[in-house]
Amino acid sequence: MTVLVQDLLSDLGRLSDLLNRVKAAFWASKVNKAKQFLDDGHHTAASEEMRSWFGGMGSLNDLVIHPVNGHAVSDKEMDAVNAELANLKSSLFIKLDRHLRDEGINR
Repeated sequence: MTVLVQDLLSDLGRLSDLLNRVKAAFWASKVNKAKQFLDDGHHTAASEEMRSWFGGMGSLNDLVIHPVNGHAVSDKEMDAVNAELANLKSSLFIKLDRHLRDEGINR
């Protein structure tokens, strides 16, 4: 397993933990699915799953953690949680792009 795949798995684990913590079950499930694909060596399936998160309406890019959206987060925590989410999304996007190039997967 390459360092990049290990980094992707780490970011996916951190993102899953965050999403589970705030009760964002839909996205936590999708992240866990991609993590499992990657962990099992199914890089193309993992990449296709993750690529689907970054574009179009209803994508992970649109997710805002907020009580009005049914998330378990206090007003006091909201900014920090959304900043952490933004950092993880950005890190995943950059690493996914690198992974796609390294694996020769059609972007």
